[in-house]
Amino acid sequence: MLVLEKRLNGISRMNGWTLGECIVLNDASKISIFRAFDKERREHWLCTGPWQKWQLVSDLWVHLDSINRMMLDVSPLFQALGPMLPAVRWLKTEEGFFGIAERRSDTPFLEYLKDKNHLFRFENIVQMAGFLRFLQMGNNVFTDRNSHKIVDTLGERTAGLIEQVKERIPHTPRFSRWSSFVTQNAKSVAHGGSLVLSLGVYAPTCFAYARSSALLVDYPFLLSEDVVHADLCRILFELRTRDPQDLKCLIDVYFDRDVPSYFFAQFAHHQLFTILEKLALSAPGSSQERNMLEEFDKLSQDYEHFRTPVPCWYK
Repeated sequence: MLVLEKRLNGISRMNGWTLGECIVLNDASKISIFRAFDKERREHWLCTGPWQKWQLVSDLWVHLDSINRMMLDVSPLFQALGPMLPAVRWLKTEEGFFGIAERRSDTPFLEYLKDKNHLFRFENIVQMAGFLRFLQMGNNVFTDRNSHKIVDTLGERTAGLIEQVKERIPHTPRFSRWSSFVTQNAKSVAHGGSLVLSLGVYAPTCFAYARSSALLVDYPFLLSEDVVHADLCRILFELRTRDPQDLKCLIDVYFDRDVPSYFFAQFAHHQLFTILEKLALSAPGSSQERNMLEEFDKLSQDYEHFRTPVPCWYK
């Protein structure tokens, strides 16, 4: 990190900047994102990577910048709220590139919404849904000969997880269908899921809330590829304690009230798979195990004892 800070200080007008903790590190691409502070101690996000990744980053940022403009053009309200993505200053050195953006918020949006007293404003729902849909329209530059494994191995991974946890699921009539339920939904995802640009694991964490009530994309993220609509599934799962009407509204806006049946199988699989993964990692008899089994029971009720992939709160 000291070497990186020295490189940064060697750039004109960057003398006196300091680096904080590394927030994102991708070993494969050698791209990292750090907290950084200017001479006045104002906080920024600093992205750095090698020259061989510059074209990839540049192409992706062009797409993200076009999303910024499209969202501003949606309505005068969004123009008043300002751009969702920050302005980035790109700098070049012999070893690679830097991208610097001033931090605009210290309030993670999904954490903010976990307080049920905070409203999930309709304009924020539209902003989030629009950003996710526009993102997927970009050219998937990550596609390669191994991309198919994302969907081709889903059935195998699901079967392996079922085997891991099957003895920890209570043997009661209301749970009797759970393994066939998650298996069938995995098949539906593998059969119908195309691969698109994705926020991946950063989907629930990159959004921020501004004092102006605007939704911002202000926390670090790296793009990747994943099954279409996977980011929406991740966000809905993190918001599962909200009023179901908030979740229904986000789904309806995202799909413009024309929700494909495939999505419900995908969302059901994502929820159940995530909870089963957490259950597998928990120690027998622990509070985490009890919490996961309670969530499993709640899913059983939502899906009518695993008889239908459409949650009862959506119907």
